[in-house]
Amino acid sequence: FILIYYLTGFNTDSNRAGFFWVMTFLLEMFAISVGSMVASFSKSAYFASLFVPFLTIILNLTCGILSPPQSMSNTLYSKFLYNVNPIRFTISPLIANELYDLKVQCAPKEFFHFNPPSQQTCAQWAGRYIAAAGGYLANPNATTDCMYCTYADGQQYYAPFGITWGERGRDAGILIAFVAFNCFATILFTKIFHFSNR
Repeated sequence: FILIYYLTGFNTDSNRAGFFWVMTFLLEMFAISVGSMVASFSKSAYFASLFVPFLTIILNLTCGILSPPQSMSNTLYSKFLYNVNPIRFTISPLIANELYDLKVQCAPKEFFHFNPPSQQTCAQWAGRYIAAAGGYLANPNATTDCMYCTYADGQQYYAPFGITWGERGRDAGILIAFVAFNCFATILFTKIFHFSNR
């Protein structure tokens, strides 16, 4: 945890670091409980070794990182699996945890440059767009070479993905429910199949 969190320069507030640790712990518990569940209904190690990579690929493809939710089609494979994906309920709150209230400062090469019509400042020309789309102007009172940065803070970056700061606790609870379900299913499959006795 120390190597992953503090040395990478993440937010060092105790509540942010503590939440990251809790979510990392819950993700590890989920991984262990999924492995136990698969072992409980697998007749052999060979079957389990075939099933686990398939499950891992499905979870990684539909968690919203490789394919953002707004670009997914409304099919079972995409939207449904995205909404029941435990990896999504790990990644989304961790993104909000790190980026919430983070002020964005664009580097000089990251600004979009444009010129407003004559007799108008950058803020007069682009103000309504920025109010709707987000971002900020580095030189709002200039009349030429306006410098626009796409994001003003972290919330503007992650809001289009449907991620919100207020759902961090809910997402942790959902991940706990997934772990509990996996443990219950492991016990149930072990009682039904008795493969563990072989």
